[in-house]
Amino acid sequence: MMKDLKDETGITLTELLAVIILVAMVTTLVATMASHVFTIRNIQEYKVKTQTIANSLYNVLNTYSNELLINQKQAGGITDTQSLGESGKYRRNDWEDKQIVQLLDGSNDRPLTFDSDGVEKLKLVTHEGTRVLSTYQTPSPKIKMKVHFVKNKHEKQVLKQGETNYRDSFSVDTTVYIVFYKGTINWTAYIPGKNKPMEMDDVKKDKDTIYTRVFDITYRDDAKSAGEVAGNGRW
Repeated sequence: MMKDLKDETGITLTELLAVIILVAMVTTLVATMASHVFTIRNIQEYKVKTQTIANSLYNVLNTYSNELLINQKQAGGITDTQSLGESGKYRRNDWEDKQIVQLLDGSNDRPLTFDSDGVEKLKLVTHEGTRVLSTYQTPSPKIKMKVHFVKNKHEKQVLKQGETNYRDSFSVDTTVYIVFYKGTINWTAYIPGKNKPMEMDDVKKDKDTIYTRVFDITYRDDAKSAGEVAGNGRW
């Protein structure tokens, strides 16, 4: 006498395919989220590293600007350093080009201008070219660094100290623009010419911009303080 077989149900092919599709969807979702988190982490890490570079650049330039005060007082005659100040307007034709330091592409020592592309390696040297002040490397080959100088940001002078455009007779103001970015940026769209301010608000909106920094430094114009060039600011 034959015994009845028990009901032995299993997974059908349709159910198996559904499980496979579901696992694939979950795996894709997890991978996408992990990739997004990794990208955000990289961006934050790049911002921290670029901010550190910008802080270092500020410290170097600020220290060197203070050093100029001592060197100019000790130097006799019209030195190359002295030409950075107002006397350079009358004695030389390259006053706008001669900023507080030279900017070079650290990979080939090519001088950088206002419309040059950013570089992965930046070198700061004195105008005499005898001293390297510092060299900076971006945190990734995909990231470039752009530095731009504007001399005498507050050239219009008033006699009331504390105003935004106050500048004493014996100093030169320089605004330093620093931008870290990926890809390619046409800098002529943001910088209208040499020694002209950068349109930083527009730069910040550029999708390729990672980090920006703007600061001012001031160094003494010894030619003015010696009476070689007349000053009309606050004494």
